Amino acid sequence: MIYRIFIVYGRDRAVNQFVQGVLEACGVEVVTWRKASAEASKQHNRVPTILDVVRQGMQMADEIFVLFTPDEYVSTKKLCRDIHDHEPFVLHQARPNVILELGMALVMSQNEKPNKKLTIVDASARIPTDIDGCIRILWTDDIIYDIYNRISVHYEDIKPLTDVEALKAQNPIKDQRNAKAFSRINEADGISIVINRRGSFRDFLCYFEKAESVSVAGAINRSLMRMITDEPKTCFNKKIRILLPSNCLVSKNFDLLEGHDGRELFNEILGRTKKFYQKKANDSVNLGNVELKFYSLYLSCSIYIFDDVLWLTPYGTVGANESPAFLVLESECPSAFRHFKCMFDKIWTEKADSKVFCKGTCESCEYRDCHGLCVNLRAVIG
Repeated sequence: MIYRIFIVYGRDRAVNQFVQGVLEACGVEVVTWRKASAEASKQHNRVPTILDVVRQGMQMADEIFVLFTPDEYVSTKKLCRDIHDHEPFVLHQARPNVILELGMALVMSQNEKPNKKLTIVDASARIPTDIDGCIRILWTDDIIYDIYNRISVHYEDIKPLTDVEALKAQNPIKDQRNAKAFSRINEADGISIVINRRGSFRDFLCYFEKAESVSVAGAINRSLMRMITDEPKTCFNKKIRILLPSNCLVSKNFDLLEGHDGRELFNEILGRTKKFYQKKANDSVNLGNVELKFYSLYLSCSIYIFDDVLWLTPYGTVGANESPAFLVLESECPSAFRHFKCMFDKIWTEKADSKVFCKGTCESCEYRDCHGLCVNLRAVIG
């Protein structure tokens, strides 16, 4: 007896290929897009629409797998947020087509006889609360066995897994998107960090909401400043320290390293800072524990510390929309975590001031060539 499964997926084709490989190793026939499209063409006697192909693929299958991968960033508009809304400010969500096709699969699984099976694979994306109670597989290190156990309930002729290690090696979601090993070397102190966790700097907003202690330094603080000024209640009962660039060094850095308009970024940060002080004057309850200082140092990366979690975003991605972000957990790499925490504390206590030193005119800035406590963070990307 052949057991067929149709896979609904978004933009993460690596995850789709991995799940398809696991299913085929179990002896399952995967109803591919090509097969479903060919059958839909026969059924409709015309070129099928996307909806035709999806519906046909689901009808041909005994079970539907829906892969919820974090393909997009979503955020609830300020006017629509409720005071009891505890969701993070920014969330990861699957593509709209995945959510639509999940609804189709739900209807089909409940109305067809015999009932079509439905399995949702949760790869750390936001899941609609309406589907609580549906069969869900969380993406963990045991994802291969979880898929196997799920299929074995309905498929008696399932093949035993023979080469699990080879399948594991193809897992694209290991340690935050299965980044290659990245070396981070601080030349001044000889600290070497091997980082396997990679994401986007926007990811740190989720950590911000959960943390009690927050320390941030660097040029991309505008994202955090935007969140604080627009959502001051997220700062309540937190100790927050923010180090902002005080002079045109940030302009020089970004023009040189990233190809960005560094001066425009610097001016935006100053504008956000002014807005913050106005907000703090009117909302001392929520923003009373937020402190801002300015540094006049050469920082080659942004530093975000949320309790025992460290994010580093080194500058140097010329022409890209954003710098890469690397995650370091204190429990996994305590020496590196302490190094950057001590670096932040040293800048905060010894090298920072409470005022802005210049107004954004690079040519006349007396701090233009000041390097102070230099962070020589060199990225060697494998």
